[in-house]
Amino acid sequence: MKLNNFKTAAKLLAFDSIGEMHFSYWTDQLTREGYIEKVILQPEPYKLSSKVVKKHIKPMKRVADKEIYQTVLREHIYTPDVLIIWNKKAEGIFYITEDSDCKILPHHLFANYQGYRNRDVYATTIELKPSFDHQNMTRLASLNIKWVYDKYNHVIEMVKLPEFFKKTFTPDRYLLTDKTYEPRKLKYKPKTLTRFINELQKQTKT
Repeated sequence: MKLNNFKTAAKLLAFDSIGEMHFSYWTDQLTREGYIEKVILQPEPYKLSSKVVKKHIKPMKRVADKEIYQTVLREHIYTPDVLIIWNKKAEGIFYITEDSDCKILPHHLFANYQGYRNRDVYATTIELKPSFDHQNMTRLASLNIKWVYDKYNHVIEMVKLPEFFKKTFTPDRYLLTDKTYEPRKLKYKPKTLTRFINELQKQTKT
């Protein structure tokens, strides 16, 4: 196995999907540039409903009647794909909060104010989905996202790739194919991080 192929295979083992690996190219680059403090895969799950158990009484002939417990509904647990803990410099560029006074743009990710390691941080919880959903899993994810907000008042952002790269920037690593490191054929004109930041600064000044 070639070295590049080995690195890709090893990296993929750390993710549940190709989409998660591709999104890690985006978060890795922002981490190196100081916009992201930490990325957590498969963060703490949300318990959306409890198990429902129904009790039956089974008549017995020679001994006392027996109580039978039957699970009618299993508990519903939802685990997002990624949690991004931001550094302050990313506010207004990549994330906004309910208190942000900047202009809200289509690419902005909403950050919840929450606890992390005995301190409060701004973090974005993300559900990743491909552009074309073959198994209609986007519909289920949308229901879970609404459920989380209703129960926990937490915003979950659904991010679709590669559309999100078009809205922001295309990671340097994504410009190359996963296995052979050849130039990737894209159906759009990619934008570098530097160009994205420069254009955003001009846009917000107008």
